[in-house]
Amino acid sequence: MAGQMDLITQCPIKTGHSDTYNIAITGQRWTLWWHAHIFWLRATVYGGGAIVIMPKQGAGFPFPQPYREENGGISTSKRLITSTPRGYLPDFPDSPPIPFNYTGAPLTANLATKLGTGLNKIVFISTVELVLQDTNLLTVESHPFHLHGYNFIVVGAGIGNFDPKKDPAKFNLVDLPERNTVGVPTGGRTAIRFRADNPGALFMHCHLELHTSRGLKTAFVVENGKDSDHSVLPPPTDLPPSFRLTSS
Repeated sequence: MAGQMDLITQCPIKTGHSDTYNIAITGQRWTLWWHAHIFWLRATVYGGGAIVIMPKQGAGFPFPQPYREENGGISTSKRLITSTPRGYLPDFPDSPPIPFNYTGAPLTANLATKLGTGLNKIVFISTVELVLQDTNLLTVESHPFHLHGYNFIVVGAGIGNFDPKKDPAKFNLVDLPERNTVGVPTGGRTAIRFRADNPGALFMHCHLELHTSRGLKTAFVVENGKDSDHSVLPPPTDLPPSFRLTSS
């Protein structure tokens, strides 16, 4: 299930206004968390809630039968509508521009970090492999990473720096864990793969909201497919319009 993101796929909802999202539940079978992406909203009634997706009638659970079922579940036939972000450049690098010992002693060197709004553009239906590497910037730390719009499979994880020559041979390609959020171990790395079959701008971020606000986030722009069934739909009529914040 993809998500509308302020300043990525839409403008923020104005004070005193509302917005309605139409979503399609496809390929999901667990409890999902609806939530705001502004951490101080989490302390309010608007902070979020659970969406429990039950199996279709007559179908079994894709896991052992739970001890007790809770009432819940939703059903809809409408697709989530996403839009292409504006003001972004598809120039996010595929590899770190300045490699270093990511999990060694705390880094003190200047990495000449640049400001920008670069994204990674992906051809529709591509298979994407992504290595999430913890670093020693300030200190090593575990990060729960979440990808909007996709489930992905976890093919590997470990402590230390990822070795592109040795580690792929250790990937688990048999009993693949399927997730939409995965933890990157402290001082380690996690490798995931997903099929880019959902066009649009899909946000990826650390789910420690303070880290997100400090820049531990990015987005993938997945191109349209060859027909309208595999392309981003036009924006809905109730999509919050662009507006300019002014001060008196």
